[in-house]
Parts: sequence; structure tokens; C-alpha cells
Amino acid sequence: MDVVGTSTNASSPIDEPTNPITRSAISYFTITADHFPWRTPTPDIIESRRVALSDRLIFDILLASGGVPNPDTLYPPTDAETLQRLLDTIASSTYDTLKKDCLVFFLLKWHRDGREERFARERGIPPQFGMLAEAYWLLDVGVDLSVCIRFVLFYLTL
Repeated sequence: MDVVGTSTNASSPIDEPTNPITRSAISYFTITADHFPWRTPTPDIIESRRVALSDRLIFDILLASGGVPNPDTLYPPTDAETLQRLLDTIASSTYDTLKKDCLVFFLLKWHRDGREERFARERGIPPQFGMLAEAYWLLDVGVDLSVCIRFVLFYLTL
């Protein structure tokens, strides 16, 4: 089921994003306290995984490669406001639109309900880019590494 988020949250109101990329992207997220994808204990799990990977997640590397300084201070977001800040940073990165969309796709994976597939369709992300973003997410999460390896190998054969 596709669930489209809302850009308001009673416990953490945010201003309407002025960047059109952020405004479009934030609408795919559910940012209410009960459904925010990075609610406790997820940030601690991500931080533990970062430590296990020598303090550099794949997502950190991707953000840094797009000209984002100190990506570990932006990810994971802890509330609607920090998610908006992360999306604004992605929107102003040096990446082209496709790469920016792939970073949003990665973030949407945290909802774990398939909404990233709808985002990919609507934004025109080619399947191989979605698969690579999913492989990066799986590496960062540390689950189902056999699937991740299969995605990477498939991507390399294209």
C-alpha cells in the first residue's frame, strides 16, 4: 500500500519547504511521531552500524561525494525538521537530479513499505539505479547481504 506523508506534525511542526525538490520529496514521507521512519531505536541502530563500518556508512560517502560536509551530522534525521534539513542539503548538493532522487529513494527505504518504488516510478528512476540504491541501503543496514551482493553484481553487468 502506498502511503503518502504529510508535511505537518503536531509534535514537530515544520515550515513548508521552499526548495521544489524538497517540497516534492517530503510529501513521500510520513513524519508523524508514530510513523516517522527514524524513531527510536532506529537512530541508535544506524549509529552502531556506522561505528561497525569505521564511522563511514555508504550513505555518508554518497553525501560527501555530492559535496556535503559532515554527513554524519545530518543522517539519520531525528524528526521532521532534521529530515527537511537533510532533504534541503541533498537538493543543494552538486549531484544531478537523478542522483539526488536516488538519495531520496534510499531514505524512503526506511519506511519499509514499498513507497520508494512509487517514488522511483513517478520520478523516472531507471531500475538499475533503484537497485543500486537498494543495495547501498542493504549494505548500510547490514541485512540480507546476499541480496545486496546479487544487486551489485547485476548492476555491474549492465
